[in-house]
Amino acid sequence: MIITENLKTKNMVFSILTDIVFILLLFFSLSIIFQGLADNIIGISNVFQENDQEIQEEITSTQGVRNLLSTLPDFTRFYQGIIKWTLAFFLTMYFLISVFQGLAFWLAHQTDKKVALLPYYAKFFGVNLLWLLLSGVIFWLGVVMSVRQYGSFIPLFSQGMINGIIIFLFVILGYFVVHSYAYIASKNLGDALKLTFKSIVVKKHFLPYLGVILALLVGIGVFVFLTNAKAYVGVVFALVVLFPLFYFSRLYLIRQF
Repeated sequence: MIITENLKTKNMVFSILTDIVFILLLFFSLSIIFQGLADNIIGISNVFQENDQEIQEEITSTQGVRNLLSTLPDFTRFYQGIIKWTLAFFLTMYFLISVFQGLAFWLAHQTDKKVALLPYYAKFFGVNLLWLLLSGVIFWLGVVMSVRQYGSFIPLFSQGMINGIIIFLFVILGYFVVHSYAYIASKNLGDALKLTFKSIVVKKHFLPYLGVILALLVGIGVFVFLTNAKAYVGVVFALVVLFPLFYFSRLYLIRQF
């Protein structure tokens, strides 16, 4: 198949439309999920305030606090609600990213060579199961570190350091993620993952990845600034600059890796 300039333009346009739909659905879904999380977090906060004296009496014993909280029906309900909405967050992210970013990365691949859509989609969904699991592990690690820091008389890490560690881990995870998206176009899933994890020693790949992150952060920052100033200017900037930047960032990373 000959890749014409007309086809490249169509791929970019479809990629932009894909990103627009993805972001709209993402914001809509997250607004519901975060509201559900907020309601349950506020509920637990109210339980703590209503039972503050009893909790303070048991604070020297972790098991004592657990036993007390387990006797409070409202705490159990709100705690289960937080777990439910957290799972909803991860599953929603998995589904939306797999569907829409799978299509967007496929379109980027199509700019240079023919790639079959359904096999690429199947591998995209498959590899994202691993990234979903590792994202959950990093999130859990952040929660555990934060809880231990909060309950420690001499915390080992400040909350700022914990946030920095978690961000760093997600940046490293993202490095593997984009490599896998590049490799699955021409490799089976097993070989693609082998190359993905071997890429950690390929120093020349770090600079393009970090450069793309910086460019995207600057682009998003400018978009937020313009939107706060005048909403329509932000929308124009997104359509003319930011969404094409998403497309060319994918294309650039695919070509670099």
